[in-house]
Amino acid sequence: MTYGLWAALLDDIDGGWGIPNQHEAGTMDAATDLQNRIKAIVKGGDAVRQKVAAATASAARVALDGVHDLVDVVHTTTRGASEALADVVADEREKTLREVVEGLGDGLETAAQAAELTLREARTKLMNFAREDRDRLATAFESMSRQFVDSVATGARLVRDQGRAQVDELGQHASATLRRIEPSVKAAVGAARNDPAGLVKGALDGAVAAARGATGALFTAIASRLAAAGDRITPPREPKS
Repeated sequence: MTYGLWAALLDDIDGGWGIPNQHEAGTMDAATDLQNRIKAIVKGGDAVRQKVAAATASAARVALDGVHDLVDVVHTTTRGASEALADVVADEREKTLREVVEGLGDGLETAAQAAELTLREARTKLMNFAREDRDRLATAFESMSRQFVDSVATGARLVRDQGRAQVDELGQHASATLRRIEPSVKAAVGAARNDPAGLVKGALDGAVAAARGATGALFTAIASRLAAAGDRITPPREPKS
């Protein structure tokens, strides 16, 4: 996903800091909800990569707000896909798993770009977010990056009739996916670790301090962007006949 698309998303958000709807809270636990969504996507077999990307970006919105973490999103997605593959034709299983991994990467990249742009815009407005939030954000992406490949491989081992060579091949595909999204992940981590207040001196220090956000404000702002992005990455529904 290019920065051009994300720049366009800024126009969809009121003032850049709109309040999103609370997580589509139902009685179902967020992890169970994600796992069931992934199972349905895999069993359906249509536009798997795009639909997994949308589901992952939505789950990341909840994870970044502290309900789970991004590693949980990776674990849950791969586990849901692996459990659903029993209903997929054997010859299609490897291809489907690859599409799941690619979609997982797309969704996490979307979350990383949303985070970086949120922080970058705050910097241009001499606004800041709570250090606690920025540290938590950076840690979430760093942990996900370290565990991404192993989490995918673990999920692949759950698939019945999945041989060692196939698991290794999927692990290599996961590594390639991680390399593809890593620039966005590193940019998000770098933006979170960098303190905008350190770039302004003198009279501006007071303005930055006054604009410093309360704990949780960063995740509210990121969630707004992810909610807006959801409309862009969710595949259109098939027209009813």
